Amino acid sequence: MSGCNSISIVNNGLGVAIIDKIEIYVDGILMGAATSNDVWQKAFKKVVTVDFSPNCQYFNSNYPMKAGSSIDVMVINDISSDDAMGIFDRFDLLVTYRSIYKESFSKNLN
Repeated sequence: MSGCNSISIVNNGLGVAIIDKIEIYVDGILMGAATSNDVWQKAFKKVVTVDFSPNCQYFNSNYPMKAGSSIDVMVINDISSDDAMGIFDRFDLLVTYRSIYKESFSKNLN
């Protein structure tokens, strides 16, 4: 069955989270920061061999996320969940963010 498959970031905190950067890794190799569509395309070319157009977000530093909000970072439509998981499993997204109190954190999304 085909559908919409995604990786999302959710701010489960009590206040605003400020995303400083998201780094994209494929098979453990850094592709770059998610600051442009070109970086996403470079990463996907390492993973799939067919012409493929996922919907991906890119971020500049100081991107604010209010408490309780979420954003789909990577969305793959019209393929099976198993195929999407095969793609997602090769990606690691390292999210670096901070609180309004300037406490810094990193979280690996995989």
